[in-house]
Amino acid sequence: MRITNIARYICHLQVLVGIEIPVYPWFLIKEIENREKFSYIRLLRTARELNDEMIEYWAKRISVECLKMDMPLSEVKICIRGITFREGVKELYHSRNLALVRLLMSKGLDVFVYDDLFTKEEIEKMGSKYLEPENADVVFDCFRLTLKARRGGNKQGMKSEIMENKGKIKEKECGKCSCSKT
Repeated sequence: MRITNIARYICHLQVLVGIEIPVYPWFLIKEIENREKFSYIRLLRTARELNDEMIEYWAKRISVECLKMDMPLSEVKICIRGITFREGVKELYHSRNLALVRLLMSKGLDVFVYDDLFTKEEIEKMGSKYLEPENADVVFDCFRLTLKARRGGNKQGMKSEIMENKGKIKEKECGKCSCSKT
């Protein structure tokens, strides 16, 4: 790949010969650094570093949401929805979503996982607890970057809100670039 062609690849950095690799941008960054074209990758490097640090941001946001609940913090059921590195790809390598689960668990929070691509048994085999989002007090959807909390013990309200948003978000899924994803 010629360095002058970098811009058109930034939107879909995970694609390399048809195989999706979650750390591909780092390969690109290292290759450009080897060619001593440091100014070409400043934005890309900064974006990757910020992205890798987002688990700290979301851990804080989730913790604040849990503190708003009218129950002891240790009893708040948190569901992290989506643990793969990318939606629709059953791959956990370098998953920041799974790193978020581990970070929240290390803080002593009651964290559960739900992912359409994994069975309850697969999730439990990974060392995580399984819970469907509608049974949680706080739900963070890693792919839609939405954080929802159930207030006042209304589990049905949480379920209907999650299901309603699922349909709306699916319709608007891309539109950020010129990709063929619909």
